[in-house]
Amino acid sequence: METKLRWDLTIQRIHTEVSLLIAKKERYEQKYQESENLINQEIDQISTNSVADKLREIWSKEISNEEEKSIKRWSEKQKWLESYAENYGKPENPQNQQQKSKNQKQRKPKNFTEQRQRSKTPLRTSVDKTNHKVGQEAGCGSEQNRLPNRGTFRNQSETSNRVDPKIINLSNRKLDSDEMKVLNKGLKYTPTPPADTDTLSVDIKEFCRKLRLKNHFGDKESKTADESIVRNKSTFTPEKGKNKDLDLYINHLSNFPLIPKPQDKVKNNLPFKQQQALYRLQKDESIIIKEADKGGALVIMDRIYYRDKIQEQLNDKQYYRELNDNMEKKTKRNINKLISKFPHCTTEKEVDYLTKFEVKTSNFYGLPKIHKSKEVETAVQQQNCAYIEINSPKDLKFRPIVAGPQCPTHRLSHFIDLILKPLCQYVPSFIRDNFDFFKSFTSRSQRRCNIGKLRRNKSLHQYTAQTRIRCCKILARVI
Repeated sequence: METKLRWDLTIQRIHTEVSLLIAKKERYEQKYQESENLINQEIDQISTNSVADKLREIWSKEISNEEEKSIKRWSEKQKWLESYAENYGKPENPQNQQQKSKNQKQRKPKNFTEQRQRSKTPLRTSVDKTNHKVGQEAGCGSEQNRLPNRGTFRNQSETSNRVDPKIINLSNRKLDSDEMKVLNKGLKYTPTPPADTDTLSVDIKEFCRKLRLKNHFGDKESKTADESIVRNKSTFTPEKGKNKDLDLYINHLSNFPLIPKPQDKVKNNLPFKQQQALYRLQKDESIIIKEADKGGALVIMDRIYYRDKIQEQLNDKQYYRELNDNMEKKTKRNINKLISKFPHCTTEKEVDYLTKFEVKTSNFYGLPKIHKSKEVETAVQQQNCAYIEINSPKDLKFRPIVAGPQCPTHRLSHFIDLILKPLCQYVPSFIRDNFDFFKSFTSRSQRRCNIGKLRRNKSLHQYTAQTRIRCCKILARVI
């Protein structure tokens, strides 16, 4: 009796699952048809004629490939179910049991270290072995030169056995293994900072001020309509005494001890030896470290060599001119005259934003163009290693950069940028997104011409790597 009840319950569950699958099938078919219609509408909007036909052909091929994969996957599952139903209840062959137990013993990792190695260590291909041999011949087999291959040297022809450099040492200073490990993390890596009580105190004061402002104004909206695009930050702080509970909380928060306890000490994210290496690099005034103009590699140079190269570039009178006086005050006076000449074009707060701020002198520096240096390119090809050493190449050029976050014109530039941004979409060369990029190719001849221009001007570098790959694949199929 009990067995019959269980049998009926199982059959009922199977019928329920089958009915659910049928309902899901109808719903999925409806979703598939909707997505198909949306794709066709999008293709009709962004392209015409042969381009639309090509895009539909690509889309149909992708769908057919996915369908074939699904059919293959389900056929394998169906074969397994059939074999399972055929052999159900039969005694298993002892040889198969022994083989299964051996496989299970082989698959099981011996310890945690082996498990991490299996999960994280990639398989070495023939190309990797070739890279290893070439790296040993170039002097990269030592422990201090073993660096992961993460950088790029984009202007060289890519070969199967090439290792992209990550650190390029142009100085006379020799780096040890710990210093190279620190530099390999990149300039954007942030070591664990020490406890900064001064910054924490300033943040607490700003937080307390925001609490008082919220209590003072609440959710009230401003009665006067302010059309200012930009304005200086307000320093208004409401007085005490309006809310006793808030005053008590702020008083308690302000007097709270900021010195961290020993048990609250945060573990540093760098090993001790790498911390010492970072400290040595910071205190070494004979070198300067800059990021390469292209490729993301770190370039280490002698400070004297870097200064002479920058001075040589500034002495080029074709592009630079030496000034006898500081032009900052004169530039600021000209901005004030320009604003006063058109008083009805700006509001009072915008005038304060454009005129009342502290001016600081801009800094000039250069990023090394290692991709245009033949000496560096030769060294990269010969050493074929993530760490490259070459002493002070003579043909190295620099990309000049003027860092002026508080120069006299930086606020005026920001103000003009906010005004012009809504108008950019009406410029003929404006590209909104990827589909707008494809839509710009109206005919086959014009597409080829535009692609030629893109290759010469390297405009595709403005897109992300994934977008560039997609653009190249689709354009290669369409043309």
